[in-house]
Amino acid sequence: QIMLVSDGGTVIRVPVNGIRFASRATKGVTIFNTAEGEKVVSVERISEPQADEESEETVEGGADAAAASDAGPEGAD
Repeated sequence: QIMLVSDGGTVIRVPVNGIRFASRATKGVTIFNTAEGEKVVSVERISEPQADEESEETVEGGADAAAASDAGPEGAD
């Protein structure tokens, strides 16, 4: 899936396999319409979690890294 965000606050998630393929000779594919003067400001790929175990490991590893960074460098006082 991809997520698109506009400067007007519109957010849309679209499955990539739902976007049709277009040849070079075309003008492109419209995924969603924006209001007049509104522009897409962000596009992000959203990956599906592989398994619950991997998610837990990521959270635990992230917490350890955050705790280490909060401690700061030794002798900084």
